[in-house]
Amino acid sequence: MIEADLQFKGVPAIAIASQELRAVLLPTMGGNIASLYDQEEGQELLCQSRLGDYAHLPPADTFEGGICAGIDDMFPNAIPCTIQAGAFAGTQLPGHGEAWRMPWQVLACSDRAVSLALTGKRLPYRLQKDVTVRGNVLRMDYRLENLSPEPFPFLWAAHPQFQGALFAGIQTGITGQVLVPFCIGPGNAKGRLSYPVDAWDDGTPVDLRAIPPKERGIGYKYTATAPLGQGQGFCRLIGKGRRGDVLITFPTAQVPYLGVWMDACSDPQAPAYVVAPEPSTHHSVDLNAGIPTQARQLPGKGTFTWWVQYTRNKPGEEETHGS
Repeated sequence: MIEADLQFKGVPAIAIASQELRAVLLPTMGGNIASLYDQEEGQELLCQSRLGDYAHLPPADTFEGGICAGIDDMFPNAIPCTIQAGAFAGTQLPGHGEAWRMPWQVLACSDRAVSLALTGKRLPYRLQKDVTVRGNVLRMDYRLENLSPEPFPFLWAAHPQFQGALFAGIQTGITGQVLVPFCIGPGNAKGRLSYPVDAWDDGTPVDLRAIPPKERGIGYKYTATAPLGQGQGFCRLIGKGRRGDVLITFPTAQVPYLGVWMDACSDPQAPAYVVAPEPSTHHSVDLNAGIPTQARQLPGKGTFTWWVQYTRNKPGEEETHGS
């Protein structure tokens, strides 16, 4: 049943739910999935913003100045950049892209599904996101359309921020080396690390499969330097103690890379304990890296589709699909 006149922290919201999961979306705030609630365990899975009422927030100049919570889309770029080649050379794109900061149109809504769409400001695109909850699965299906006759480069990455305190570690399909584009706090990052075990520049050992304790005061991101194997990419968040896992899956033909952001309270002014698995279409956080050979190019009037899925499993369960 659709919840009429629902609000979340003072802004309009849409809730979709099964017996197992309830998701709350904020169409006016970038289509953010503000809550993913395990109804059987009685547990919120996503990090919640330190900010109170969203209704009176000023427009954020940076992603870090926004709510910094829930699940967002990084699109059409990650770090701030100016497109350097092609018909849209000179176009400036803000940090984390523009999709997270713009209102999305609600196309359709039911008790278990909602369809949202966004028309680009800085690039000529239309992005549609169909969000469904079925059993223990939250799934997003995307369709990107180029409204121009000219191709443009793009990057998409999921940006889910799960509560670090709920999970003991992660499993991924990453092999070989990973790139560490940035690290905050003790240790300092090498440009590259061997996966899964290596050491920081100061010699401190690091196991990239482990979620650092919140007392560590460190934040870092690492990304696969090579495409994942063919088929279905994955990242499993391993539940701590008797808590369940979360399995993130995606198609490597369209989304061949995976990054992971760990934040164990690296900012003492705004401490957050976060683990964020980020499936991505691009090997780098820099959209310009690899243009035109590796960055996704959407042909003029072309389309591109992909999906990402979050499965909540009970302790000891493999991937399951409820009703």
